[in-house]
Amino acid sequence: MLYRTGGQGSMRYFFLHGSHEKALCPDQVVVDANVAVLSQQGDPIFGSTDENSTSRYRFINGVCTHVNGQDDVSTPASQFVETLLKNVSIPTLIVAEVPIDESEISPYVQDRYVYIALLVTGRSDLGLCRADDHLYLHKMMRVFVPHFVQSMSRKSSDYLPGDAKNLCREVAERMDYSGNTEFSEFLQLYHKRYCGRPGMGQREMLESCLLHSLKMPFELTASIRQGLVRL
Repeated sequence: MLYRTGGQGSMRYFFLHGSHEKALCPDQVVVDANVAVLSQQGDPIFGSTDENSTSRYRFINGVCTHVNGQDDVSTPASQFVETLLKNVSIPTLIVAEVPIDESEISPYVQDRYVYIALLVTGRSDLGLCRADDHLYLHKMMRVFVPHFVQSMSRKSSDYLPGDAKNLCREVAERMDYSGNTEFSEFLQLYHKRYCGRPGMGQREMLESCLLHSLKMPFELTASIRQGLVRL
C-alpha cells in the first residue's frame, strides 16, 4: 500500500523482509528483537547490528513493561518501535526514518533524521524464525542495512511513494560495495533464496533486492488508519 503523504518527516518505514502481522497480539507476549539506530552515514548510534544483540521485550496489555527482564531500559523512538514490535510478522526486518527530535536518543547527534533498523525474530505466541531465515536476516542486518541507509539518506528528502524503480537504481548507484566480500556473499544468498534466473550480475541482484523493499513504503499514521497496525 502506497501513501501519497509518505514524505520525509512522516515516520515512514520499509520492510526489507516480512510484513504486518494479521494475528492479534495477546494480552501478554514476549517479542525477540534487535533494535539499532544508525546515522545517515550508516554508523551505529544506539545498539548494534551484530547477531548477538537481540533483546526480549515483554508486553502486558499492549504496554512494554520489561526489556531483558529490566523495567528501566530505554528504547529509541519508544512509541514507534514498540508499536511495530507488536504488529509485524515473524521474522521481519524494517528500516525506518525517524526525525531526530522523536528518536529519544542523544541530543548531540547532528543529523536531522536517524534510521532505526528493527529485526524481529520471535514472538511467544507465533514462535521463532527458522534457522535459514535467521542466518539470512542477521547477515542482511549487519552487512546490507548500513549501506542501504547511507545511500538512501542522501536522496531521502526527494523521495515520495510510487517511484520505486527509479529510486532503486539511484540507491544502487550510490552504494559502494566494490571489494566487499561480505556484501557479495549477501547478494549471492539473496539470489539463491529469491531469484530463479541464473547469470544475474551483482548490480542486477542488488536492484532486485532494493525493489522488493522500496516498492512498498509505509507510514505509521496511515498504517494505523488503514488497520494494518493496531495500538
